[in-house]
Amino acid sequence: MSQPFTLTVRTNAAIGRLADLQRRAESLTGTSNPVLRAALRELGTALEELQAANDHLLSQSSELGAGRARADELERRTEEFMQLLPLPCIWTDETGTILEVNEAASALLNVARPRLPGKPLMLFLGDRQPFFDVLRALTGAEGGGADLPMLVRP
Repeated sequence: MSQPFTLTVRTNAAIGRLADLQRRAESLTGTSNPVLRAALRELGTALEELQAANDHLLSQSSELGAGRARADELERRTEEFMQLLPLPCIWTDETGTILEVNEAASALLNVARPRLPGKPLMLFLGDRQPFFDVLRALTGAEGGGADLPMLVRP
């Protein structure tokens, strides 16, 4: 059972106990104790607010689960597409560290695909300066894309 659902069940139980307390308080004191009635009314208001917050949390949790499922599906499809590309593709971060490669890139670099993420791409380049120039241009304010013919050495 999920934590938000458990919290909702416990909140509903507390609301039931509050209703029982209100009935017992009325039978014992009648309508002559305004402090007790005010305290019970305030507790009831707080429990209703907690219940509304729980409902909102359950709704957000459901939306998050659906979003996670869509993201997982998109990631799976992207991975499938990436592996089907016949051209070597290498994804890096802004520092030039390899994040992901496809099988064609792995074959080109002569390194097993699982071993490439985390390695600097510059290790595989014959002339590193043009790579650093393009990397600097791509991470600049204008962003965009760039073509860079380069000699790769496995």
